[in-house]
Amino acid sequence: MNITLKSFASVILLAGAVSMVSCDDWTDIESQDLNYNTIDKADPEGYARYLENLRAYRGSDHKKVYVWFENSNEYVGQSKRLTAVPDSVDAVILNNPEVLSSETLADVKKIREDKGMEVLYTIDFDAFKAAYTAMQESATEENPLEISFREFMSDSLSHALRYQPMYSYDGIMIGYNGKNPNNLSFEEEAEYKALQDLFIGSINDWHSHNPQVKIDFIGKPQNLIGDNRSILDDCRMVFLSQGLDATNADLFTYYLKLAQQEGVPAEKLGMVAIGTSVDPNLEKQGYFIDGSRAVQRLGEWGARNYSQIAGIGIFNAQDDYYNPDRVYPCTRDAIQAVNPCAK
Repeated sequence: MNITLKSFASVILLAGAVSMVSCDDWTDIESQDLNYNTIDKADPEGYARYLENLRAYRGSDHKKVYVWFENSNEYVGQSKRLTAVPDSVDAVILNNPEVLSSETLADVKKIREDKGMEVLYTIDFDAFKAAYTAMQESATEENPLEISFREFMSDSLSHALRYQPMYSYDGIMIGYNGKNPNNLSFEEEAEYKALQDLFIGSINDWHSHNPQVKIDFIGKPQNLIGDNRSILDDCRMVFLSQGLDATNADLFTYYLKLAQQEGVPAEKLGMVAIGTSVDPNLEKQGYFIDGSRAVQRLGEWGARNYSQIAGIGIFNAQDDYYNPDRVYPCTRDAIQAVNPCAK
């Protein structure tokens, strides 16, 4: 509950006054209403105008900001609320698209309708591959793995695509790192292309029947081969996943140039970084080798390379909520760097 200082002081004074009167007079004390200091209640008309301007901002010329968010099926506090995400974020990508609590669904509706913020989820080829590899490693002679990776991926992809209409997601983030095809033998490249054709081709076919669903890409676009590269034409953003492994801002520039050499246009290119973690086992996550925070450096780098990128992406955004002075400090700093407020 957010109570104004004025209201809080009134409560204290009231308590003191009660202590100085006789018991017979207590029934004469009138109940006092507590005032909330949230802007929507303090100035409803002003807040309505703000939301209208915020929705208009979505279509303006600015650098897009996407955040990856670790949602859960339990409501565990404000840090898990999508409504707490900074308003200038353009899109939230939920890490667990099949796990949407009633509170999360209510938040999705609110940020979409009130703020024009989009909610997406990722369908990732490499995640399918990792899941299948884990199944292989756990297989035994008594319990052999009786499904091929092609069958597993096809089933998993079909299942994942159902989440979009099930929860009315605004779009899908296509995840594909893959391998450098130049390092493969002829036989390996043939198999690599066949799997890529199945993954990208299936999504392409699905999107042709659902053109209203927005699609974006994260991964290594240089590893797409043949006709599969055409999927980038339909994607609004092409985020470079190598940014997650960067240990300094110079590597952002290096990865950017690699994508530019592959012909990915600047109006689609986005760089990503991962935020720090509240998990004590991940105390080094989100920091560059010089001790600076990767997300803040990403914002500064994005400002310096303003004309060469279309936006930035922030992983593990939900942990940036925790700050005694200001929630989402690094996210807000990065947004302000690439989309500075007019002065």
